[in-house]
Amino acid sequence: MLILGWILWCTLHSLLITGRINELIVEKGGLLQGTYRLIYSLFSALSLLPLLWYQYSLPQQIIFSWAGWLRLPQAILLAYALVMLYGGNKVYDIDYLIGIRQWRNYRRGEAIPSLPFTCQGALAYVRHPWYSCGLPILWTVGPSLMPIYRPELS
Repeated sequence: MLILGWILWCTLHSLLITGRINELIVEKGGLLQGTYRLIYSLFSALSLLPLLWYQYSLPQQIIFSWAGWLRLPQAILLAYALVMLYGGNKVYDIDYLIGIRQWRNYRRGEAIPSLPFTCQGALAYVRHPWYSCGLPILWTVGPSLMPIYRPELS
């Protein structure tokens, strides 16, 4: 059930923000365009909570720990994650990504901007610097904070 839940959440999260959906939102314009990204962000966050609650309600066991010489690759991955976090912060407009800018512009009667495709800063090296930051953080800090579900423990 847990794997199915994650697959469904990730699929829905990705499908709701595809290029075609964004094109339809821009075509409709108005209130929908002004609120869609904000509603999407809230939906993504709120729909994640039950999945996380379910995951943590299951019996769990730590199956990996960074120890000894493995601390070196852990530190390298964390350093990389910090660089990508900083790099993403330099190239992304967080108000736009969350949907605050679109809502604000809609309320003011101003044009709702779209972000142009760019290959500047961290985007010259990776397409998604924050995903590229988040995964190493989960890999390096996650084993101690997020034990793995083991069905045989239930």
